[in-house]
Amino acid sequence: MQLRNLGHTGITWPFTPAGAKQAIREVADLNYSGIELFGFVIDAYPGGTEAVRADLEEAGLGLAAAYCPVSLVEPSERDTDLASMERWAAQVAQLGGEVVVVGPSPRRRDHYDADDYRHVCSMLNEIAKRCLALGVTACFHPHTGTPVESRQEIAQVMDNVDAGVVRMAPDTGQIAKGGADPVEVVGTYASLIRHIHLKDYVGGTPVVAEGKEVDRTGWLDYVPLGRGVVDVAAIIKSLGREYPGWWMVELDGTDASPEPARMSAATSKQYLEAL
Repeated sequence: MQLRNLGHTGITWPFTPAGAKQAIREVADLNYSGIELFGFVIDAYPGGTEAVRADLEEAGLGLAAAYCPVSLVEPSERDTDLASMERWAAQVAQLGGEVVVVGPSPRRRDHYDADDYRHVCSMLNEIAKRCLALGVTACFHPHTGTPVESRQEIAQVMDNVDAGVVRMAPDTGQIAKGGADPVEVVGTYASLIRHIHLKDYVGGTPVVAEGKEVDRTGWLDYVPLGRGVVDVAAIIKSLGREYPGWWMVELDGTDASPEPARMSAATSKQYLEAL
């Protein structure tokens, strides 16, 4: 299967400038077209955005997006969140990218109410407007372990944001792990999706022991594409040939990953090509 704008995220490699440099080299070597880096890694990159640009150009790789984690839900962090998002959006624009992936920070409370989700929507609306002023699209990314994980929580946000400015960047594995159907979610919000993480999930219910989740795969319960339960082909078909954004292969690297990042990235690419 030939996908226009096929890239890989940097999360499979260490979350450091050195890890990003390795990811850029190896993603390019595997003939992906682009890479997604963390905003905080771009912040820490020796030599700043010009050094990132030089490494991307040397590898012949485009910057697809930056992943940008912010609170979204805590009013006390509003100003910090907005300043961080403006800085990351400006860096993405400088590097020729068009998307920031806005991810919520992990849960800090057991319960979030309607007022919390109204604040999330308000924050996303404001972030998206400020990013658009910089020439960058803000795409919201639901994530397990955060206030926006389940299908109901996704709806509380995506059904109430300003669809004129806020776009979506779903993660197929995160959605499956959160208990929802990624094919349904992608189909429901297809008109808002401008960036997507293609990720596979091992299946079943996450295992918790002594209050901590047990990693069943070495990749936080995720697996290379084609080894899990996510219907990747149906998701690609759902978005169709007219989908304008990036297709980003993703797999969460850990110290317990059973194979090198380059190998798993190659496996996922081979799976897509064989569909």
